[in-house]
Amino acid sequence: MPASGRQPTGWETLPESVHPLLERFVQARLLVSRGDSGARSLEVAHETLFRSWPKLAGWLEENREALHLKTERGGASKEWLEHDRSHEYLWRKGRLQGALEVRREGLLALPADALDFLERSEDTEQGERRR
Repeated sequence: MPASGRQPTGWETLPESVHPLLERFVQARLLVSRGDSGARSLEVAHETLFRSWPKLAGWLEENREALHLKTERGGASKEWLEHDRSHEYLWRKGRLQGALEVRREGLLALPADALDFLERSEDTEQGERRR
């Protein structure tokens, strides 16, 4: 069984092309949308969807690593920003490579601060390798 997908996600992190479909899911009460148009979040309405909708469970399982990285990256980029973008808080090696692979595969849309975090992490690691 996949890990719970019940964590809220920001609309801005989801591809705009799927927003109309997600709105239909909200209207059907399969998903819950909270907040205003500037900071809306989206989450699954009922845990039973994970058990009763095999295709959804499959998608979550297939994208487990990307979803985990999204959660982890969100906390890491927030911490980096809170510490004035200190290079000490940037990702390196395995964590960075996993995140870069997820970005290349286009599995998750990333907000600007997360992209900046990954780009700075990559630049810093490449600079350290050149030394």
